[in-house]
Amino acid sequence: PLGSLLVETSPIWALMKMVAGNSLLYYILGGACLVQLALNWDPARHLFESQWLLWFGKISFSLYLTHIPILYTLTCSLFLWLHNHGWSVYAASRLAFIGSLPFMIACALFFFRVVDKPSISLSTRIAKKLLGLGP
Repeated sequence: PLGSLLVETSPIWALMKMVAGNSLLYYILGGACLVQLALNWDPARHLFESQWLLWFGKISFSLYLTHIPILYTLTCSLFLWLHNHGWSVYAASRLAFIGSLPFMIACALFFFRVVDKPSISLSTRIAKKLLGLGP
């Protein structure tokens, strides 16, 4: 709630709502501003070109595919255990998520290496053969 309060009362947010109204247009405008910032402002460009963000970009699809089962199993179980042992809902939810995050990343990395990367390689070889681009 504090984060949304800060965002919703910011001058940029007010300007975007004034221009776009209560539609999705302000999300589009915000995305366009972020892209322009990343392309044209050196500190932002260097941040987006950093090795750790590029690495997360590589495993992002695998993370997208694997995080929901982990959230519904490990994270929920950890939340229930913490909450049943006296932690507040707020604290238990945050600790459960933070505690399961390394496992989500490890599973995504495993999935990337075992499934995603070989699948991309296989599809590239098949496409080259079908299009006659090489061996």
